[in-house]
Amino acid sequence: MLAVCSHSPAAVSGELDPASPVIADLVATGGYNQQLCVTAQLILANSDGDDFEIIVDRARGSRFNMEQMATDPDGKQVTVAALVQKVEVDGQAMEAAVSCKMIHRDRINDLFGLELGGPPRSCRNVNEFTYRAALAVLSEDERQAFESIGKALRFADDKIMGAGAQWLPSVVNDFIQPGQDVDGSQYISIQAPSVKVPWDYEDGDWFQGVQSCKLVSVDAMHRWMTMAALWTEAEMFPRVTPLCTEPSSRSSVAGSCILYFGPSGATFCQDFSGRGWTPESAAADCAQRYATQAEWEASEGSYIGGGGAYSPQSCAERDALAELRGEPVLLADSANRGTCVWRCNDADEALWHVMSPIRETGGRSMKDSCELFLQPYW
Repeated sequence: MLAVCSHSPAAVSGELDPASPVIADLVATGGYNQQLCVTAQLILANSDGDDFEIIVDRARGSRFNMEQMATDPDGKQVTVAALVQKVEVDGQAMEAAVSCKMIHRDRINDLFGLELGGPPRSCRNVNEFTYRAALAVLSEDERQAFESIGKALRFADDKIMGAGAQWLPSVVNDFIQPGQDVDGSQYISIQAPSVKVPWDYEDGDWFQGVQSCKLVSVDAMHRWMTMAALWTEAEMFPRVTPLCTEPSSRSSVAGSCILYFGPSGATFCQDFSGRGWTPESAAADCAQRYATQAEWEASEGSYIGGGGAYSPQSCAERDALAELRGEPVLLADSANRGTCVWRCNDADEALWHVMSPIRETGGRSMKDSCELFLQPYW
């Protein structure tokens, strides 16, 4: 769901101000988290909001699917992908974490002819901004109670993930840890899972020049400051996605798709295993993929392709390996031969069976990059 940014947080000396009336109003009216990826993009680019337009591609449900970041040099527009995850706290749904796929400042400067400078920005800077925004709306009594007896929040440098495929299944709760100073005072350390892909100035592709963050919401920080920080054994919030130990199905409910995924440089067969898929929605999803490496290389850097090879049968039933015989595709090496589970147990769960060697693993196996990695093959 695309939406044009409707606000530009107030800036002071070229930097966003977490105590500005605009930010305070967003916190008070419950709009801060929905706009956090816009704010994060401006912080990472060191922009005051007047340099380019931001469009938000909002994910529906609890995980990303096809939502992606993008740049439009002609319109001077940046598209950011946003996912707001909710948990039940105190008997009510609370927005707890926000994931943002954004564009790195190098790519913005290059494509838009800008000279945005300043020090490098990280997801930690965004979490610290949200912390100051939450602190700014506390009453004097709330602030004094938090600062005198509450368990402090501290922010660690980003946890840099090896690739987008490794960042996607990461869960923000796993990077929120208790700590203790030498004097015995306790605190909570927040680290943001992040992925950065350098921009190729010669022939940059759609997945390059990317900076993505998994962030803590202002609601979670405000609740911590006013309530949970005063409890001895409190946690910030429950895990935003359950631990995946087994997919809802090891086959398909709505067919399969053979596709080539450019960022991995590999061919996969996708089983549509989630209960929410229908043959129609599965075929539509497959129609946005790339069928072959040649089609990917001939494209103009778009995430959306001309269509994979859809079948109403599962990958095993259609004998996907046999379909690829005669094609310039080698079987995956033994370390990566298996199945990645995405959006585990959600209605749009998907199984990606690895059909060819992964181009870039950085020394990691597929097991390190999936929400759950299954062997044997299928």
